[in-house]
Amino acid sequence: MKPTLYIFTGPPGSGKSTKSGAVGVPVFDKDLGNKLDWTTLQMDCALCTAAPSRENKEYWTKLARENGFTPYLYVVWTPRMKALERMLKRDGQSPDQRNNLNKDVERWYKLYSPHPQEEKLHNG
Repeated sequence: MKPTLYIFTGPPGSGKSTKSGAVGVPVFDKDLGNKLDWTTLQMDCALCTAAPSRENKEYWTKLARENGFTPYLYVVWTPRMKALERMLKRDGQSPDQRNNLNKDVERWYKLYSPHPQEEKLHNG
């Protein structure tokens, strides 16, 4: 039986890390400081990535299949203002960092396109 890769996408501040952590498998998320190579694990695990476009999501699902995983794709859907609010509440950020994060959130919503395999998880 193939291991499962749960792929969580969404804008910064959407809650990808929180949602992926609730699955109960190892989570690979650069925002959490976990940059290990999930492709070598060969067990159920989760991956967090922004991946706004259909093409971005197809890249991750294809990579999962090529590495022997069954991919499950989720978009953590959060209202834009809620995502921005969450980002601005994060500690340790300079005004420039907050401005860049704001641009990242806006860019994600501008680039978003659905993937036929994705399931929306509403968060907010």
